[in-house]
Amino acid sequence: MLTPLIDIIFLLCLFFVLNTSFRQESYIEVNLPESKTSEDTPTMGIILTLYENGSVSINGEEIGWDSVESVLEDEAEKQAGQEIIIQGDENIDYGKIIATLDKVRRAGFELISLQTIRNER
Repeated sequence: MLTPLIDIIFLLCLFFVLNTSFRQESYIEVNLPESKTSEDTPTMGIILTLYENGSVSINGEEIGWDSVESVLEDEAEKQAGQEIIIQGDENIDYGKIIATLDKVRRAGFELISLQTIRNER
């Protein structure tokens, strides 16, 4: 009488274990701009973050602005065909975003996303 209950509990546990995502989310330390048409896409790829104070990080590791292109070239060799996600603070100068996009393209990336926050209003 207890065996069917144990079987059901085992199957439920197995279901939840197999459907749980163990991906570690990176917490955004920038104020991303809002967009009504923003899509919820997983943050899988190389994350390039542009902070309001002018500093830059790639996958959480802070680097200098002058070395962005060379670090991205190394990442492009390691992870060919990978998407790069740019997280830019909403207060960054537009010219800095364009310069960053230029460096990303010169490093060899073709899949580029600009991350925003969905505004439901």
